[in-house]
Amino acid sequence: MLADFRDRLAEGGRADRLLDLALDRLKEAGLVRERTTQRTDSTHVLAAVRDVTRLELITEAVRAALEESQASSLICSTSW
Repeated sequence: MLADFRDRLAEGGRADRLLDLALDRLKEAGLVRERTTQRTDSTHVLAAVRDVTRLELITEAVRAALEESQASSLICSTSW
C-alpha cells in the first residue's frame, strides 16, 4: 500500500507539486516567509531527550529498589 502510494507520488513530478502546494499554503498562513534561510536548532530537543533519559533512569532505579524491597520483605515475613 505505502509503496504504491510512493510510486504514484513519484510519477510526473507529483511530489514536487505537492511540496510546492504545501509551501504556498504555509506562506499564505504566514508560517513560512519568502526566500529566507530556514534553520533548525535541535538544542532544545536534545535537552528534552536528556531530561527524559534521566527521568527514566531515576524511575527505573526507584522501581528496581521497590521491587527488591518488596522481595526482601516477603522473604523476611515467610522466614518468621
